[in-house]
Formats: sequence, structure tokens, C-alpha cells
Amino acid sequence: MSDTKNNLRYRVKKYLNTWFNNQLKKRKHSAQTITLSHKNIYILPSKFGLAYLFVNLLVYVLGINYQNNLVIMFSYLMLSFLLVNFIVAFINLYNLKITLSHTNAGYQHTGYFAQFHFSNRDGTTSLEIEGENIQNQFIDGVDTNLFKLDVQVNEIKRGSHTLPRIKLLSRYPFGLVTTWSYFVSEVKTYIYPTPLAFSFHQVNQAELESETDNSKTSFASENYQGVRPYIEGDKVNRISWKHYAKHQVLATKDFTAGSSSEYEFGLNTVPGDLEQKLQHLSYLITHAENENLRYSLVLPNNKVNLGSGNKHMTECLERLSDV
Repeated sequence: MSDTKNNLRYRVKKYLNTWFNNQLKKRKHSAQTITLSHKNIYILPSKFGLAYLFVNLLVYVLGINYQNNLVIMFSYLMLSFLLVNFIVAFINLYNLKITLSHTNAGYQHTGYFAQFHFSNRDGTTSLEIEGENIQNQFIDGVDTNLFKLDVQVNEIKRGSHTLPRIKLLSRYPFGLVTTWSYFVSEVKTYIYPTPLAFSFHQVNQAELESETDNSKTSFASENYQGVRPYIEGDKVNRISWKHYAKHQVLATKDFTAGSSSEYEFGLNTVPGDLEQKLQHLSYLITHAENENLRYSLVLPNNKVNLGSGNKHMTECLERLSDV
């Protein structure tokens, strides 16, 4: 029952977010670069401002009851001060230019980064950045010089994601009013499965439980590290102490000729359930790239041919994220 309620709540929230984003796009909140103007700046009294208005109303009522013109004039002065705050707050954000420079794909445990550029020839003071799955950030001031800001998005679901709606707000000059705007981007960024290492014992156990007897694939998985299980009598100088320190399993460096530098990775070469398999494959791909090896990726409905390099690694990790 609780799962049904959570799913319903998630769908309603997703629908409202989509509808709200579509409304914002009509008001010129969506582009690679936006410049704030009267069409996309909003102003309302803050909580402090509402309390200020309430006190102002009490002062006015007090002046009326006692027919004291000085008190009434003071309440007018307080209201005028609030109105001046509205004007100054609008000017503070006016002409602020926001540009989404680029996004960097990340992993489930780290999220991803988006870099923004801010500038304003008239100057902007006291700017806050907010958003879903985003840690709030504060900027003291923006001027004609380009200000670069890296925003971390703490998204934990693997796959392709659109940058969440960014809210830019300011309570300048005295905190009586809140001035804000939005930045809506359609740029998509990938979240890769978190790399997760595994030991040879796990691989051997998975092979025993596997129904397939594809020796080529399992051999490729075992050879990936450039090592094989330790056999008594192996030379000491060929023991991979780095692997032992990490996995507490003795392994020997394998220099077998042939396809030792070319590997084929797939779901049946690693242990665990689906998510664990994807994490293990993410580890294999990342480590193989660091070792300058050539590798391919075979998935149930997709395949990435043999290759190497950052572009090849990115393609493999993206295909993993889409499983």
C-alpha cells in the first residue's frame, strides 16, 4: 500500500514539475544562455518583509486611533521604504546573464557537475543558487568579470538525466523582499554505475553457478587484471602485490601471448545481481582504460565493438547506464 502511495506521489510530483517547467520555458527561462529582465524576474515580500508590513499596519492603526499625524506619517515612511526595496531588488538582478557552460557526467556515489557562468555589467549582489538534489550555494557578488560556478547535482539513479530546475534568488538589500528567477535546461547528462571491484573467488563462484560454458568470456574476465589465480610454484617476482593488498587474494601476473591485451566484457563475466554486475563492469571498463587496454562490451540488447580511449570508455559507460 505504501509503495502505491509513493508511486502515485512520485507521478504527481513529476507531472507538476513538467508542467511548471513548460510554463517557465514560455517565459524565456530555458536556453543555453538567459538574461534576466522584467519578463523573467519575480518579486514578493519575504517572511521578514511580511512581518515588517504587519508592524507597519499596527503603526498606522495606532496613528488613526490617536489621531496622531506624526505616527501616520511614520507609517507612510515605512511603506515607502519597503517600496524602494522592491525597486532596488529588481535592479539588482536586472541584466544578470546566466550561461550553462558544460556538464560533466558522474557516478552514482558522486553525482555530476554543471558549470555556470555569471556576469552583469550593472553588478549583482548577494545571489543564492537552489534546486532539487543541489547543495545551496551563495555568491557575494557578480560584476562584468565572468564568474564561474560549479554546481554538484546529487543524483543517485543511473541513466540519462536532465539538469534540475535552478532557482536564483536574492534578498538584497535589507531582506524585506525576495527576488528570484529560474534557469531551465534541457541538456542531458549521464550518471554511470558506481565502479565496484571484486575478487577472483567471486568470479569463480559465479562461473560455477552459470549455465554457460563460454571459456573465452570467462578467460577474458580473469585476464582483465593482467593477473591469474596464484599457483604454488609461481615466481615471486610475478606475484601482483597490488592486487593482494586490495583484495587479500594472491594472484600472479599473466604474460600469456595472444589476446591478453584485448578483452570482452559482459554480464555473464561478473558475479552478483543486475546492479552489482553493472557496477563490476563499470569498474572493469574504467580500470581497463587506465591500463590502456583494448576492450569491448556485450550487453543483452547492445554491443560496443573493440576499442580504447576516453570516447570509447564514455560510450561503454553510457550503454551500461541505459541497461
